[in-house]
Amino acid sequence: MAGDSPRSAPALESLWKTLERDWKRCEAPRYADFQSMSLPLRTLKDIERRKDDLREELDSAILHLWGQLAMVPDSLKLLSAGPRLRELFGAYAYEALDIEAKEWAGLDLPSAQFEARLVEIGNALVRSLLPPQFRLTVGYSLAALEYDSEYRSHIIGVVQSRIEYWRKGARSVKQITREYCEAKGITIAQLAHQCSVDQSVIYGLERGELKCSVQTVNSIAGVLGCDAADLLPPEKAHT
Repeated sequence: MAGDSPRSAPALESLWKTLERDWKRCEAPRYADFQSMSLPLRTLKDIERRKDDLREELDSAILHLWGQLAMVPDSLKLLSAGPRLRELFGAYAYEALDIEAKEWAGLDLPSAQFEARLVEIGNALVRSLLPPQFRLTVGYSLAALEYDSEYRSHIIGVVQSRIEYWRKGARSVKQITREYCEAKGITIAQLAHQCSVDQSVIYGLERGELKCSVQTVNSIAGVLGCDAADLLPPEKAHT
């Protein structure tokens, strides 16, 4: 990130301990709070739409899981479903955090400010999952997950690992393309020509929109000298 130097690992660990200790007492960030921090309302709504899509996928997966456990007594369902629930909610946490982090990374904030935003996002995400705070079709209470040490550790571990990933300097697509163009002394239109695509494809990738095949993304990544996953929207990069 541009600006301030990255905060030390001990400082990050201290921030995370505060996060884990205080998550119950904090209110989830509001649209108005985030809007004052420079993300356009349209982007915020898009983030919520994409997270809603993630929750729908999660709900369907849990409903399928409960169908597989139809013969298991209700008193044992949560125990039987434990490993799979950890996997499903962990995957949701991974992608939900990346959806927001990628938008904030695109603002080129000073590193200390970006890191603080990551911790706020992680804080809200942990609170929403310990226990799960959104409605599920199964109608079965998952409140006991709050006291499942393996589930807690897994969710917190996933969120912490993604914060660390973004803290270490994950670049937005826009940063990747603009740094390449600056280094080569070319325009986005010339970059698009090098990649044999229309420039709208490049602009789309910068906005988190996939307007081409994954094979084309691989070709563009080859020109830019980065991994294809660095150019894909979060929901596509980890599937």
